[in-house]
Amino acid sequence: MLRPANRQHLKQRTQAVYLHSAPEEVFRRLRHDRNRPLLQVPDPLARLRELYALRDPLYRESVRFWWKPGGLRWLLW
Repeated sequence: MLRPANRQHLKQRTQAVYLHSAPEEVFRRLRHDRNRPLLQVPDPLARLRELYALRDPLYRESVRFWWKPGGLRWLLW
């Protein structure tokens, strides 16, 4: 997802869906999971917020649909 070519491929050649979750929700679900290397840090919620800030715009740029609690949204691009 971090490479522009991958995002372009997803947008142009697939029907990708972004399953959106806020960092706090992801933390709630994964707080006891010790098999997530990126979260084995002193403040995993802060790390999730950093990752979200970096990746959320990239995901939105790369998909046609995104799912957020409350309903399916159509992305216009």
